[in-house]
Amino acid sequence: MTRITDIFSEQVYAVVEQIPFGKVLSYKSVAILAGYPRHSRLVGYALRHVPSNRLLPCHRVVTSSGRLVPYWTEQKELLYRERVEFTSRGYYVDMKRFAWQYNDL
Repeated sequence: MTRITDIFSEQVYAVVEQIPFGKVLSYKSVAILAGYPRHSRLVGYALRHVPSNRLLPCHRVVTSSGRLVPYWTEQKELLYRERVEFTSRGYYVDMKRFAWQYNDL
């Protein structure tokens, strides 16, 4: 029997897989696109528990303000390699320029 958390996680993973190179998406936007608009915190939980055999660009998911995940030092480097730029505050993505406009699909 499939648990609801497994279904949720699969829907989150399907959204994250679509985030293009050089773009980011907020936890809230991932939750909305996955069909669970009130579950942005659970998106973070799902992304922390991605199976090791599943390659997802989790580094492309940030807070609505563009803040990176605390204590995940590799996230900034991975985004930097994709030419994503940060605000003067350092650990915030410039969301005006690098947020994925998924509504254009």
